[in-house]
Amino acid sequence: MSSNKLKLEIPSRCIYLKLVETAFWRYVKINNLEGQIDSDYIVLALVEGVVNAIKHGNKNDIKKKVGVSLILEKNIFKIIIEDRGTGFNPDMIIDPTLEENLSNKNGRGIFIMKELMDNISYIFEGNRTTLIMEKEINISRGV
Repeated sequence: MSSNKLKLEIPSRCIYLKLVETAFWRYVKINNLEGQIDSDYIVLALVEGVVNAIKHGNKNDIKKKVGVSLILEKNIFKIIIEDRGTGFNPDMIIDPTLEENLSNKNGRGIFIMKELMDNISYIFEGNRTTLIMEKEINISRGV
């Protein structure tokens, strides 16, 4: 039996990352996605996105929640991460591969997500930022 959507909400603390990872691996297993998606890469992008939401979006405010949705739509695996931050300008993110930025400790998370996923986009609405990441999957399974 497959479940095409899983949604969870966590407090803005990195100690809850293990819960998000466990939910991801369970979702992969329930939906028979082993070997059909780049699970190790996707979970890394997922964790980076949640860390950004906790630290930069919600500013580690435990009263603010981070929403995480895992969605399977036809041949697309989608991750949606929502925080209660005011947003940012994606065009202002530095390129961590440039020589002058190599020693900078920040700015790698979005770069990593872009490299690992097929598409990432943002929606900024008031005090909510939504990150949408997508990865194409092989459709060699019976549903």
